[in-house]
This record gives sequence, C-alpha cells and structure tokens, in this order.
Amino acid sequence: MADPGDLVRGMLRDAVDAFVDHDADKAQSVIDRDDLVDRLYVHTFREILALMQRSTHGVERGIHTQAVAKLLERMADHTTNLAEQVIFMVKGQDIRHGGKLDVR
Repeated sequence: MADPGDLVRGMLRDAVDAFVDHDADKAQSVIDRDDLVDRLYVHTFREILALMQRSTHGVERGIHTQAVAKLLERMADHTTNLAEQVIFMVKGQDIRHGGKLDVR
C-alpha cells in the first residue's frame, strides 16, 4: 500500500512544479492522484476503527492516527485545488468540482 505522506508530498511538489513550469498535464496528474489519497484515508479510518473496537488499549493512539490521516487527506484536497488553478492559469479552463482537462 502507498504511503499517504509520500503521496501527498509528491502531489504538492508536482503542483508547485506545474505552476512554475506552466504545465497543465502535470497539474492534471496531481488531480488524478486525489482519489487514491481519499481511498487510503477511508481504508486507514476503517482499519483503525476496527482495531479500536477490538481493544480499548490503543484508542487514544488510534484517534490521533485518524486525525493525522484526515489532515493528509485535506492537504491533498488543497493541493488538488491548487492544481485546478494551475490548469485555469495555463489553459483558461475552469475544471473545478470534478472536471478533467480537455487537451484537444
């Protein structure tokens, strides 16, 4: 399974590079990775919840881990917003709220 921290860090790096390089395709690749981060967040949440339900010894640690996972998911969302703005800047296309870059 992918490391969510590494995935988000790569997304942010690529979003900034896309901005600097005026690269709409790289920005689109950032947007495409957001779904993976969302799936990892849901998987992590469910796994930790199941562990906490089986044993109360790790509940506090589980809650903190879930909070970190949620913050990473939010960082990916903000990075996706940045990538969408890069596409708008480069192509003049507003693809916010679920759109895709039309490279025609």
